[in-house]
Amino acid sequence: MQEKIKESCVDMCKEFHQTTRALSTRFLSILRRHNYVTPTSYLELISTYKNLLGKKRSEVIKLKKRYEMGLEKLGSASAQVAGMQQQLEGLQPQLEESSKQVYCLKSMTALAFLVEKLGLSLEAAV
Repeated sequence: MQEKIKESCVDMCKEFHQTTRALSTRFLSILRRHNYVTPTSYLELISTYKNLLGKKRSEVIKLKKRYEMGLEKLGSASAQVAGMQQQLEGLQPQLEESSKQVYCLKSMTALAFLVEKLGLSLEAAV
């Protein structure tokens, strides 16, 4: 553990202990009941804090890994989209040619339909 973090933890535990002693004195003055702050209770407080800190660290690590996996998936998806965009640009001339052929085919079909409706022969219409 880093020295700065150790010092912060010591200060915090000291504050917990002093606050608990002050509240115990207040508890005695108000309710006339004793609440003893023993070294064992202090060590139990530190143990509880240590366990809680471990749980929170594991949660943060788990969330960090989840975040990193999400970023990797987004990067992968972005690369796939870029590849598909290049493919689409490469197929653009074929798409234009196919569109022209479809337009011509529709025009021919419409012309054939009109010729049939009018009862003319196809050779005479062309």
